[in-house]
Amino acid sequence: MLFRSQMGDSIPKAIAFEVELARLRRAMPATPLSKLEMMAADKVLNLMPTYSRIPKLGNVLRSQPFVGAFISFPLEVFRTGYNLIGTINDELRSDNSEIRKTGAYRLTGAMLASIGFSAAAAGLAAAMGIDDDEDKAIRSLDAPWDKYATKLYLGRDSKGNVQQVNLSYVDPYNYLRDPLIALVKADGTWDQRLMEATKTAFEPFYGEQIDRKSTRLNSSHLVISYAVFCLKK
Repeated sequence: MLFRSQMGDSIPKAIAFEVELARLRRAMPATPLSKLEMMAADKVLNLMPTYSRIPKLGNVLRSQPFVGAFISFPLEVFRTGYNLIGTINDELRSDNSEIRKTGAYRLTGAMLASIGFSAAAAGLAAAMGIDDDEDKAIRSLDAPWDKYATKLYLGRDSKGNVQQVNLSYVDPYNYLRDPLIALVKADGTWDQRLMEATKTAFEPFYGEQIDRKSTRLNSSHLVISYAVFCLKK
């Protein structure tokens, strides 16, 4: 299982390395291959989730009981997103035409990735006649973790109920997008919506297990389970 997990993480990085190396070789053919390989590897590690590069603050937070159970991935999304913006900016400002071309391709891909899910969701919602008011009504009935997700409406059943899929589960940048949806879709004043968006942004970094009431409840379940086990013996 560990081997499969490592392969699933390593194969995309290996492919990305070859792509970045080919781009650099076209842009700087006179540069030694060893240097280009180091540059390509650095780009891959900066632009793809690499848990060894989690910020020091993240490593400190991971060991604390008051944060979420798995904050490494959202931290990596923020790190790689920040690095992507900086990389695109540097490439577009380069004097090398090949590097500028790479920056343009990277910018196009980032834009398609960032708006693709939302565009598809908005298009299908419009085709089904779901307006903003109905969308808010649907979200008000959803579970808290689905309330501000990117939703893909697939149709209606025989009773007229909307069939939907939460696209945030397959979108790594949902950590950046969901707070914006909360800012637009939440009810109340501007300050209340801003507070809701802030809460949504920080949700990945705290978990239900830190709540005292939940902890007491889980402890009660553990005691009851142990008592039943003893009685069965």
